Amino acid sequence: MKTEVTTKYEVEPKQNQGDPAFYVWDGQAHELVATVLYGEREIRVYCDGEMRLNIWETKESRDRGDSPEVVRYCDKLQENGITTDEDITKADEEGRLEWVNNAWFDLYAYGEGITDGWLDCVDFDLVSAVKGAEELITNDEFWGGVK
Repeated sequence: MKTEVTTKYEVEPKQNQGDPAFYVWDGQAHELVATVLYGEREIRVYCDGEMRLNIWETKESRDRGDSPEVVRYCDKLQENGITTDEDITKADEEGRLEWVNNAWFDLYAYGEGITDGWLDCVDFDLVSAVKGAEELITNDEFWGGVK
């Protein structure tokens, strides 16, 4: 029987929400988003890093020195009308955003003989991070080097 790669999402990815900002939902700064399995091998995709984002209604309000809305969790993004990756890009281009701290996705390996499974594979898109985990988990040469 051939082993297949399987992926289990802790948080179901939403279309047009690949940015890690949409997966920060508490202050732990290390949230499990997905797990990739292949036989006895396991790679977990975490949303790491503390997010702090200042949002203004308009660039003009920012230029005036108005107080921004401070966003630390994904639910506050949506309350401010940012519901897609495109919305983040647009608000940033309009000068309405200031990134103080940002989140990212990173990979961690688990299994027999692994003592430090941090893979330092930073990504800023969920689909890309999971795809990377799926590719690494079947790579015997790479896996042999994980400690």
